[in-house]
Amino acid sequence: MKFSYSNLTTDFNTLVAGKVYNQSGLIIPILETGTLYTFSNERRTETDYFSTRLIPELTWFFSSKFGLYLTLGGIEYSILDWKSNNSQWDINFNPSHWILGIQFIL
Repeated sequence: MKFSYSNLTTDFNTLVAGKVYNQSGLIIPILETGTLYTFSNERRTETDYFSTRLIPELTWFFSSKFGLYLTLGGIEYSILDWKSNNSQWDINFNPSHWILGIQFIL
C-alpha cells in the first residue's frame, strides 16, 4: 500500500478579447462605442491532494542482494478537495501501467 500527500498550487491568467458584429454579419466600425471588448482574470489556487494505492507487486531475488520486481497497476482512491469531498476511484490493471524494475538490498 502506498500513501501520497501534496499541496498543489496553480497560477493562471485568462485574457479574452472580442469584436461585436451587427446582425447583418458586417463588422461594426471600430470608432463606435462598445464594439471592442477585453477582460482578464488572474487567479491562484491551492489544493491539498491525498491518495492511497493498493499495488500488487511480484518480486524475485536472484541473489542475496539483487532482485527484479513487477508492479501490475492497482486500485487508487484520491481526494482533491476536502470541503466538497471531491474524490475518485481509479482501478487500472492495463499492462501499459505495469512497471518492471530492479531492487537491491544495502
